[in-house]
Amino acid sequence: MMSSGRTPETGWDGKTQREARGISSLFMKFMLQDQHVDDLNALDQHYVGNFVD
Repeated sequence: MMSSGRTPETGWDGKTQREARGISSLFMKFMLQDQHVDDLNALDQHYVGNFVD
């Protein structure tokens, strides 16, 4: 997603914005529902690793 050199500061197109929102939403659902993380400030690396697996 970031390979094009675009960043939020330089302006993402609509498709990139939708993709970023979708991935963020999926990550939040996974952490809250599957990993039972109630406070995202308390995330440990193993929770993030579970998202990748």
